[in-house]
Amino acid sequence: MLLPGLKFLAAQLKMAENGHFPHRHPLDRIDIQSSKVCRNQAYYPDMAAVIFAARDKVGDDDKSSGKLRLHVFELSALALALRVALRGKLIPSPSVDPHALADLQKRLERFRKRARNTCYKKLGIEVGRAHAKRWRNFVDWLRYNVCYFELPRWRANVTPVNHFRIHLLFLLLPLLTSLRRFWIECFQHRRRFLQCLSP
Repeated sequence: MLLPGLKFLAAQLKMAENGHFPHRHPLDRIDIQSSKVCRNQAYYPDMAAVIFAARDKVGDDDKSSGKLRLHVFELSALALALRVALRGKLIPSPSVDPHALADLQKRLERFRKRARNTCYKKLGIEVGRAHAKRWRNFVDWLRYNVCYFELPRWRANVTPVNHFRIHLLFLLLPLLTSLRRFWIECFQHRRRFLQCLSP
């Protein structure tokens, strides 16, 4: 149940490196008020490497003992991947046993807290909390940029007409972006042409 979410996150991070965000917040750059979430988001390459490391460890079938050595952020990545897989329906519903799922979530949380306490003892509470804050900011970045599977719920002050306008803007955004780039290029060519004519 862990590997689908990890593979999804790793694939989305790879696409994000190339500037592609197919699961970014649907109202990003369309409705500023509705997309004003995850304000403390920040991308950290070392935290992204944690996702890839956790995927490789879980996906390694050569582990004969079946035991994995994971640090606190890798355990947090597993818990995040499980939530993403469930939210995005990456795991077929008939194959999900509710009791096994609840047991897995409890074990992950227990191991994560144990690893967190070990980290605090080794690095100190202040340093450990600073690393934890960086992880939370990175998770906020993931939630906003790569983990949206559906449109946000309507706010109380959003009427059906405004919601239709938001959808229309969302569909027209690529066209508007291309037109804006076209007119900028035309203006630049016109300015160069005038500069060539000027004495």
